[in-house]
Amino acid sequence: MKDTYSAELAGRALALNANIPRIVKRYEEAFDELGLQFNKTRPAREFLARMGTNPGTVLTAASAERFEAIFKVIREGYDACAPLGASLLGDEGERVS
Repeated sequence: MKDTYSAELAGRALALNANIPRIVKRYEEAFDELGLQFNKTRPAREFLARMGTNPGTVLTAASAERFEAIFKVIREGYDACAPLGASLLGDEGERVS
């Protein structure tokens, strides 16, 4: 956030309300209090760009481990279901009624 909005936030401090459960809403409110408009796509675009070039700068080791764990569970579920999906397809890959 600091890099994405560095020009707008120069010399200003954001006061995030921890009582707001959604992070984006916290930032929207904090920006509103400063008279600024918050566009969630700006930090999202920056995050994705950094993930593609240097993920270690935006993703902690603990977060990476959690991502790996959830994708392992997803892959295991997919692998368990894949044979079921294949049985619904005919020889040419068309769906069998």
